[in-house]
Amino acid sequence: ALKGLDVALVDYITFSGCGEPTLHPELGEMIEAVRRICPRVPIAILTNASLFWLDEVVEAACKADLVVAKLDAADSATFRTINRPAEGITFELVLEGLKKARETTKGRLAIQSMFLRAHGRPLNTGRAALAKMAELLADIRPDQVQVNTPTRPPAERYVEPLGPEELSAVADFLTSRLEGV
Repeated sequence: ALKGLDVALVDYITFSGCGEPTLHPELGEMIEAVRRICPRVPIAILTNASLFWLDEVVEAACKADLVVAKLDAADSATFRTINRPAEGITFELVLEGLKKARETTKGRLAIQSMFLRAHGRPLNTGRAALAKMAELLADIRPDQVQVNTPTRPPAERYVEPLGPEELSAVADFLTSRLEGV
């Protein structure tokens, strides 16, 4: 099926899906196999970065040309509220792992952040939360920051997406704080 593939039409072959790709113990080998089959197509991975504190996981994921990792919060409490991590996964471990990914990857690192409201109030979009997020991003030094809001029905009814103007304001704030970093 790949023989007739016009690689000019393919941006990336992406590891993602209904689950966390870094849970697979042979992720690095799978990335290498895809690279052998399609050497001219870049490889991306979408991850929640929850296992990046493990050296073998970050090394495997960083074999991709683009690592897109989640960071939705600037503090532990908000991290637990938004991400509801598995027992033992902490905000501090995720931050440590993202910094390790920045040091490890030979490709690009993008941070994908979901901004939202809960019960009609800002959850991670208040001025102090955004300022702290900008500090964390400056410390991680990603090549790109992707600013998102829910576009599908969220798992919890009390979660609300930001409107276009609000999302644009978040992006503008972060851009102004990260210019020149």
